[in-house]
Amino acid sequence: MRRTIALAVLALPILLAAPVAHAQQAQQPKAKTMKNNLSDQAIEARKECFAEAQARYPGNDTASVVLQQNREVAYRGCAARKGVRP
Repeated sequence: MRRTIALAVLALPILLAAPVAHAQQAQQPKAKTMKNNLSDQAIEARKECFAEAQARYPGNDTASVVLQQNREVAYRGCAARKGVRP
């Protein structure tokens, strides 16, 4: 009788931990999908910022260092407004 109770007490944490581990694994694909959606939104925002910087400072990319710096500042400002990392 004592062995049965001891085995039941030892098995209880294992039986309780299995559903928790399964629940955590089931949530991971949802998190990855959400991360992909966020990264897609960030990529779209970066493209918009790049286009805005190009429109603000048109010209040849290698025309001058000042043009490149101005374009980079415009891009970083747009990225900050949209809440994405440049």
